[in-house]
Amino acid sequence: MKQLLLAALCLGSVARAELPDISSVLPDLTVPPLTAGAPAPGARVKHYLPEFKGTQLYHVLYLPADWKPGARYPVIVEYAGNGGYTNKYGDISTGLPEGSKLGYGISGGTNFIWLCLPFVNAQEKKVAPNWWGDVEATIAYCKQAVRRVCSDFGGDPQSVILCGFSRGAIACGYIGLHDDEIAALWRAFILYSHYDGVSRWSYPASDAAAAVARMQRLKGRPTFVCQEGSVEATKKFVGASGVQAPFTFQPVPFRNHNDAWTLRPSPTRAALRAWLQDVLHPAAAQKVKVVCFGDSITHLGYPKILGERLGVTVLNAGIGGNTTRAGLARLEKDVLTHKPDAVAILFGTNDSVLDKPNTYKTAPVQFEKNLTEMVTRCRAAGAQVVLGTLPPVIAAPYLTRHPKANYDAKGGLDKVLEEYQALTLRVAKKLAVPVVDFHTTLAADWPQHSRDGVHPDEEMTRRIAEQFAVPLAQVLGPPPPVSEKK
Repeated sequence: MKQLLLAALCLGSVARAELPDISSVLPDLTVPPLTAGAPAPGARVKHYLPEFKGTQLYHVLYLPADWKPGARYPVIVEYAGNGGYTNKYGDISTGLPEGSKLGYGISGGTNFIWLCLPFVNAQEKKVAPNWWGDVEATIAYCKQAVRRVCSDFGGDPQSVILCGFSRGAIACGYIGLHDDEIAALWRAFILYSHYDGVSRWSYPASDAAAAVARMQRLKGRPTFVCQEGSVEATKKFVGASGVQAPFTFQPVPFRNHNDAWTLRPSPTRAALRAWLQDVLHPAAAQKVKVVCFGDSITHLGYPKILGERLGVTVLNAGIGGNTTRAGLARLEKDVLTHKPDAVAILFGTNDSVLDKPNTYKTAPVQFEKNLTEMVTRCRAAGAQVVLGTLPPVIAAPYLTRHPKANYDAKGGLDKVLEEYQALTLRVAKKLAVPVVDFHTTLAADWPQHSRDGVHPDEEMTRRIAEQFAVPLAQVLGPPPPVSEKK
């Protein structure tokens, strides 16, 4: 299922029903329970504007687990989807602020204040679970809630991000860009599943022309658009609008209409987090440095794609034909002198070569020692490390260049490769470093995407970058909040 998940993401435009279900990937985040207490670090509370205390009109406020008085924090403001929604995959939407999940999945619960806002039923002073309620009242509530969170809890008014799911995604345009005053609140926008103007709805001014007029208020601010299956319809709409602003489009690799995908690891979540870091801390992001260390599989190009995914500087330290022995000899010069924040290490294909009977280029026991030394030295230099197992090898073309008998004497090519795979996994476990098991995750599709059996084509190169991006984004983490200047 993991292979299918990554393959589906790379296709970029697949039928929704062909995508894996969200239940196929275990969450690594759990949204904290909603409480009625006072705002506190790590707590998600039902909160009220002063004039609505005692009513049914509220918002949900989460202060990050690392929240401290006197610091400034970026703010993620979120709108929920329509209430009463269910589908055949078991997805539901209540339409209430507490049903939202995007902001927590994006932030991981730290470094960001998370504010989930209501659509306002002004007459009854309660949350409107469907569509906009009273538009002007919803806009007024938004403006006041954002101002109070910034003044009372250290939200940075220059770093407020508007996001939403389904109805909430449309609200990023319909509400968030409704007039110049509310539009000025936002630093950037994150939209999951739907976009203002792409489809015609039952409420006034849902047509494309009205939506494009609202889009003009973007004024060059960035937008991240993601959707289950395909983002092509939105991409086409934005391209035809003539609006000049940076847009990033990413498919979500699940069939579900469900914002809980952000609570699970995926290349799309990694890309979204990296995009947000770059939006909020462009100078800091450019200072972050990753070195990709390996052989020809590294040299051929996945580091460039990885840099685009992570939004940081990525250096290519791959050399064709390298073993771990050769890599160790140049570790200081090609890796450590760059003072990287993280190092992605991918060796093994050349180490496992048996061109002489019973003689590996790097014997298994030495391979394990070499990898261990690489990780240890990188860590000692202050770098985080992510390991990758050697990718698959296709026997037929490979054994035209290497003596088959030498591999047969060791139990066959597959057994040899699996030994080096297992050694990398063992080093990762022993040293407690993240590892991407390319030997397993790429196995099903490698034969169609490697002409010589060893080197990846463009599609597989992208897959390697996307799979490395997930743990690298996690170990790099978001920048720390900026302390309040006195």
